[in-house]
Amino acid sequence: MRRLPLCKLKHKLNDKLTKISFMYNEKSTKKVRIENIEEAKLYFKSMGCNHFHLDREDYDMADQYYAQNISSEMEDLWRQEEFDLVFNEFSYKNDKKEIWIYYSSLNKLKKLNDYHFERILYVTKKILDVLPKNQIRLVLYTIIGNNSTKTHGGLIEDFARFGRLDLLKEIVNIAYDLLEIAYQENLEVGFSRGYFVDVIEELNIDHFGIDIKKLRKLDMIENSCYYLKKAKEGN
Repeated sequence: MRRLPLCKLKHKLNDKLTKISFMYNEKSTKKVRIENIEEAKLYFKSMGCNHFHLDREDYDMADQYYAQNISSEMEDLWRQEEFDLVFNEFSYKNDKKEIWIYYSSLNKLKKLNDYHFERILYVTKKILDVLPKNQIRLVLYTIIGNNSTKTHGGLIEDFARFGRLDLLKEIVNIAYDLLEIAYQENLEVGFSRGYFVDVIEELNIDHFGIDIKKLRKLDMIENSCYYLKKAKEGN
């Protein structure tokens, strides 16, 4: 059976607890308790190996998890297992509608090291030829970022801060190529063009001959059209 992306995972405890997922027993709707390390591991993975989700999804389950006194080193091992699982099961040809989900999941599991960055770049290059056009904007959000900081929190920022200039050059060029495809196909990319220029300028990244002035101009035009459209919709 094909394994679903992290955001859709429903983990089983063991053979005796078939069809029981963390949070609730599917038959009785009774909550499953975390009573040992193995169950804590499965719950941690079901939360995307992410404390942000773990702490907010269910306070009682979070308390049970923390009661197991899991070390950060152990969590890193579990996170590595999940990263390798998603990487090895990444589909480039089938289930195209889920490519961006796998890609986002892989990014969220990464640590700042050569092993993870090299594999994420490998996946990024592999999906370019099969990425549906309606997912370009979503993949750009992962590569460029879309948070409210000046550097926007994407892979470009991570690669730049890590110092792998060879990988940085490739990810920057991939982002530019996707932006060009979006321009040629008249696809909306949110504010990604402007964010791309923001990251380049804020981190003082060599933009490898890319015409960032052109991108900034296109971003301003697209933003003007966006706000004009919203204004008309509001009238």
